[in-house]
Amino acid sequence: MDTHPNAEEFLGAKCIQVLTAIEMQTDNPAKIYGLVKALAKVHTDEWESGTWRALVELPARAQDEVLDRIAAFTGEGFRSIKVPRERAAGVLESGGGPLDG
Repeated sequence: MDTHPNAEEFLGAKCIQVLTAIEMQTDNPAKIYGLVKALAKVHTDEWESGTWRALVELPARAQDEVLDRIAAFTGEGFRSIKVPRERAAGVLESGGGPLDG
């Protein structure tokens, strides 16, 4: 199969990734983790007192659709915050909680 000579350049331009911190109340973290992992790359996650938090990477153009699917699955206890690009490296390096100030 032949590919376009500039396929990598074209795909790279179209596949911008964003980091998003997510948090949800759940009594079944394994099921939620499986769903999120199927939809996004999980960089860090933590489970504390019925709340699961994670820092995930997903395609920018699919961000709303992915977050809507997670929210529909988890219900009202879901929230998400896009991590600004300038802060993303620090969050990943520190290993801190994704929703930490």
